[in-house]
Amino acid sequence: MAASFIVNLQRDDCDTGHERIRREELKLASRWIPPGARVLEIGGGSGFQAALLAAAGCEVVSIDVVRHSPQALGFQKQYWPVALYGGRHFPCGDGEFDVVYSSHMLHHVAERMPEFLAEVQRVLRSGGITVHVVPSASWRWWTNLAYYVDLLRRVWFRITAKCPASGGRTAPPESVQPPACGTRLKRLLFPPPVGCGSNTISQLIGFRRTRWLAGFRQAGCGEVKSIGSGLFYTGFLFFPSLPIPARRWMAKLLGSSSHLIVARPPEPGVKGR
Repeated sequence: MAASFIVNLQRDDCDTGHERIRREELKLASRWIPPGARVLEIGGGSGFQAALLAAAGCEVVSIDVVRHSPQALGFQKQYWPVALYGGRHFPCGDGEFDVVYSSHMLHHVAERMPEFLAEVQRVLRSGGITVHVVPSASWRWWTNLAYYVDLLRRVWFRITAKCPASGGRTAPPESVQPPACGTRLKRLLFPPPVGCGSNTISQLIGFRRTRWLAGFRQAGCGEVKSIGSGLFYTGFLFFPSLPIPARRWMAKLLGSSSHLIVARPPEPGVKGR
């Protein structure tokens, strides 16, 4: 990897916690993204990583299925233009890109992986490569536990908050039916899944590295490999200013919170292994 690419990915002291983590994950992914490459980023969100890739000399097109609020995602602003698309067919021609990159979006299409990867292969040039950052089973486990810490925090805030007098409360409109008590209790007591998973227990299995690799191979990819990110965090990011060296140390004890999956489509006429 060219030295200029590393320099462009160095930490900015103004980064939010999410930005700091995404910068580090992209630094790891950049081993497979040469400077000057034409890159398609899928699930661009705030465009933060797309902007980093562009600053490194890549030609970047970023797409997403919805228009996100950068602040809601933990980012300071919209860093790069992100085009909307329908979620199935990329708005790109055949063989346009050297690299297809995604970060924390593949779990949204896990149930239709063959279809998604076929579309990825369509837009890749011959010899192109795909790089995906995906959540790990460790992330799912510790995020489940962090959910209950956050639940206690919310209950404490509710108890200690100054509530308005009953006369100041307004009843919900009659047309709005609140969820049934059992439904509300279930939502409260069980952490919600992310992406298309049915529940967090299935995701503990589905986010294992072996399951991710199996999904790529079953979809017909050729060379596929994965490495851990070496970073620890949860979906709640309780300590956003925690230094990266501390997150690396915690990952050694508690597991990496994400995997990096690198895959190459099979050569024409060769079946995936």
